[in-house]
Amino acid sequence: MGPIVKTNFQPLYHLAWYLAITMLIIPLLGLLSLDFLYLFNNLIIVVIYLALFILLYQEKPVTVLLAMIFGLIGIACYYPSNPAFEMLTLSSRYFAARPEQQGYFLAADEALMAGYTGTTFDVYYVLSTICLLLFSFALVKSPQFKKSVG
Repeated sequence: MGPIVKTNFQPLYHLAWYLAITMLIIPLLGLLSLDFLYLFNNLIIVVIYLALFILLYQEKPVTVLLAMIFGLIGIACYYPSNPAFEMLTLSSRYFAARPEQQGYFLAADEALMAGYTGTTFDVYYVLSTICLLLFSFALVKSPQFKKSVG
């Protein structure tokens, strides 16, 4: 799932902080709404990329090396683009601020979401796609695997 464009996550995070006293799981709602699980997913994908690299390096060294490079750079681009924890911090400050100061935090939310849906996130998607296409090509050309695997 791609980034959510709506920028007013303040009520969701406020609800999460308010209910955290009685329920520890509720603060995760705001984090999950901003692809918090992708952070863990990408760690698992690095292991999968490494396994594919090791399996296919003997047959298609240049192809899988390029795939690995594109994949790792793409994943490295994703981590700084994810604003989940920054939004969590801004949310708590938004609700602690006086009404005349809350506009500053909404502007900061807008800036974070622009970065999340901006160039870095797009680079993550494009490089990851190239990586998967290269690994797929190497799998299709490999005699070790059925063509359907690629």
